[in-house]
Amino acid sequence: MDTYTKTGFVYLIGQPVRIQKNFVTAKFKDNAYVWLLFNDCITGRGFQLKLPYSKTEKFSIKSSGINSFDPKFSIPEHLIVNTDRGNIFVEDAYTGKKAMMTFGEKLPIDYDVLHDHIDSVHITDSRIWVRFKSNNKWVEKEKAIVLE
Repeated sequence: MDTYTKTGFVYLIGQPVRIQKNFVTAKFKDNAYVWLLFNDCITGRGFQLKLPYSKTEKFSIKSSGINSFDPKFSIPEHLIVNTDRGNIFVEDAYTGKKAMMTFGEKLPIDYDVLHDHIDSVHITDSRIWVRFKSNNKWVEKEKAIVLE
């Protein structure tokens, strides 16, 4: 007999989120999990949920997503990108391989107004480039990466 898991966004995320169909996507990994990426249509805040099909595995919830719905964020379809205010993280949605780049400082980011501190990003499988605000000045930083 099949079993289903049902839950609401407020329960998962801890806050109400307004979703619009143009700002949501899903990335399915065979029969293992699905990444659900979406942006709040009021604030633009990016959310990323990794929902495993197995009930024994835990959800992964990130409310600091840098999603490609924003035209200033150039990110290939298969990559998941987020930040913890001090670093930018990249993960391949299908292989789980990861890379990161540090900003060199902790940025006072409010994720509901991300563009106040991160203007734009360009991510590829081999490079992270980001324009961010450091000490009230816009700076650019780039790093060659290897997803592993």
